[in-house]
Amino acid sequence: MLSFSVAHSMNFLSFLDVAFAPPRFSCAANNSTSTFSPNFLSFERQDQAIVAWLLSSISPSLLTNMVGLYSSHQIWSNLQTHYASKTRACVKKLHMLLRTPKRERSISVYLQDIKKSIDSLAAVGSPISIEEHIELILDGLHEECNAFITSVISRTHPYTIEEVEALLLGRTGRKISHQQRSSLSS
Repeated sequence: MLSFSVAHSMNFLSFLDVAFAPPRFSCAANNSTSTFSPNFLSFERQDQAIVAWLLSSISPSLLTNMVGLYSSHQIWSNLQTHYASKTRACVKKLHMLLRTPKRERSISVYLQDIKKSIDSLAAVGSPISIEEHIELILDGLHEECNAFITSVISRTHPYTIEEVEALLLGRTGRKISHQQRSSLSS
């Protein structure tokens, strides 16, 4: 699929924005005789090459959405609209996943799942702030972690994500170690 960066690197952006199209006619007299300007004819040939390139790179299931579109600008606009709605749906889904409690998993899997969702949000252009990331980690913890949560949120200088994760993993490791010693003592 032709990406924006490829279009930019190959100077195709002027074809994707109709505002950059040269005038069809070089003068008013040519308008009445339907004689197109050389710049317009060159633009039109290059635009049709881009249309062919775009259409050849689109999946067959998406090609049906391109019927009746004749310029690279029309096709590109249609693709932007199509993928923008999919991106919005993806962002909503990822936010819902982040807000769903995950208390039944190990803390390391829990932290990995949060990181994966946050990375996915950043990849689709909807990054999460460090503060939100830490809040998401804390929001999904068990009630037994309330003292830990209080210590994190009441600190004068905010923790980094890495510090919160390290403290949480260390706390969990100490808890497991304590449980193992207790079970050996019994």
